[in-house]
Amino acid sequence: MLDEWFKKQGYSSKDSEFDLIYVNGDNNLENLKAPDDTWKVRLIEEDFLRRMFEAEGV
Repeated sequence: MLDEWFKKQGYSSKDSEFDLIYVNGDNNLENLKAPDDTWKVRLIEEDFLRRMFEAEGV
């Protein structure tokens, strides 16, 4: 369902709309990238936990 929504939105790297896509849960959006696309997909949970618990000044 996420793949279909993403395709219907017509996102294109040529528009420079975004560099990073945060997704909640498993996905395969990376498989939809065209060879010249530069955007990346990250899981919300992984980035949240990493940022929440990373030690500052250690």
